[in-house]
Amino acid sequence: MPLEEQWQQQKEKVLGWIRLGFSIAAIVVIQLNPERAARFPVLSYFSLYSFFIYSLSILYLARSEKPDSKKIGLITTCLDILWVSLMVYSTGGSRTPFFVFYLFPVITASSRYGMKGGLLVAVVGVTLYGFIRFDPSSENPLGIDTFIIRSIYMLVLAYIFGFLSEFEMRQNERLMALYKTAGEVATREERQRIARELHDRLLQVLASLTLRLEACRGLFLQSPAELSDELRSMEEAARSSMAEIREFLAGKETDALPAGTLMERLREEMKFLRDGLGLRVVLS
Repeated sequence: MPLEEQWQQQKEKVLGWIRLGFSIAAIVVIQLNPERAARFPVLSYFSLYSFFIYSLSILYLARSEKPDSKKIGLITTCLDILWVSLMVYSTGGSRTPFFVFYLFPVITASSRYGMKGGLLVAVVGVTLYGFIRFDPSSENPLGIDTFIIRSIYMLVLAYIFGFLSEFEMRQNERLMALYKTAGEVATREERQRIARELHDRLLQVLASLTLRLEACRGLFLQSPAELSDELRSMEEAARSSMAEIREFLAGKETDALPAGTLMERLREEMKFLRDGLGLRVVLS
């Protein structure tokens, strides 16, 4: 799963818990002050408890194995703003303390969709809040000056959170690009390392086999018994090198040479150079 999608899922889980906290707080407030639900008691309790059940359902979906973060975000943004408006209308109109609940859909929309999405939801929230404020049947509506200040506050908050969200998105895109570039560089370096290792190993084996074949040419007529032993040794060396290469490609580290093994191999190679090719080699 891409890192960006993981981050979106984690964000929806956090928002789900916050939404559930708001719903519980709303029920507690009404229990402490039942007069808030005196005007529309049935509608008030329905909006509060249904919002609690809705919050639980969204949290369950967000915590599922493969949630669709985009669909959850779009659906919850629309439902949040409508549910909050219903709670505000049924629990005291424009003077209800639940006005602050409008900030939740505004902030979540800003975090999901940036500045434009946050401002759009804020405008919708201000419009719905305005219908509640200017409802002819409302008793003791909120003062027009306070309504204007609250509306401006909601719009400014949407702008600020939208700006911060877009900045975060741009930073995440840069980090993802750097992460992808770093991964490509690491992969390329690993391939180059494997190529160098294989190149060095193959060159070493081929050089040794070439020298031994030249030595076998001299032993072909002079000493058939030594030639047979030499061919058998070359076969074992080739099989051993093939096994090392297979282990290397499988990701297994080959064991380092034991102490003294390098000198023994050098003396062995010198013996073939001296006896097979007649070369004088001195190991100092």
